[in-house]
Amino acid sequence: MADLGTVGRVVTGAVALAGGYVAGTVRDAQGAPARRRLGLYHRGRLSYSNSAYSDATSGAYQIACHVTDDQAEHFVVCLDDGAEPVQNDLILGRVTGV
Repeated sequence: MADLGTVGRVVTGAVALAGGYVAGTVRDAQGAPARRRLGLYHRGRLSYSNSAYSDATSGAYQIACHVTDDQAEHFVVCLDDGAEPVQNDLILGRVTGV
């Protein structure tokens, strides 16, 4: 079974999906801030919404979203950086507007 906690964790998430953004912090397996590529997807339609990179120094990211339905669920995919050892990508699911 995959250990999704070893690549990094999407933590300290702030969410505002009604034409706003999804924000949070990415950390590596040792808890240090990490630069990773993140994608935002509409859960019901399985469609791509937007993407961003987290900051290498702070791990912070903000993904703009252009959603008018604040009840729509989304999910965030955090991609592994590809450095050895290669790890599984992470998914933060059921992100909704506040």
